[in-house]
This record gives sequence, structure tokens and C-alpha cells, in this order.
Amino acid sequence: MGSLVNFTFKPFNTHDEIIDYISASDYMMNGGKKGVCFGFSVLEKNSADIDIKLVFNDHEQEPDAR
Repeated sequence: MGSLVNFTFKPFNTHDEIIDYISASDYMMNGGKKGVCFGFSVLEKNSADIDIKLVFNDHEQEPDAR
């Protein structure tokens, strides 16, 4: 039985790169950037302070999402 969905891992160097990608004018356009089902970023400030940001975006970017 074949897979219903073909997921691909796409790494980004920063959280802002994820936001820039999903904010691009060709995001999810025919021949443009593929949609993101979900994403996450982890920033370890020190062993007791870790920021984790989740991104769930399939079609458009909210202006205040950064």
C-alpha cells in the first residue's frame, strides 16, 4: 500500500528563516515553495533556559507571527 502523503524534512538555520519561507510571495503557489505542515525551532540559552517555538502554517502568514 502506497503512502497517502509524501513528507520531506526541510532544515532551517533560524526561526526567522522559517517565517521568511512561509511569508514568501510564492509560498504554496504552483511551482513555488512547498507548504509547511509544521515546524519547530529550539534555542538553548543555557541548560536551564530553552525556547521552543512551534509553527503550524499551511497557507498564509499572520503579520505578528514572529
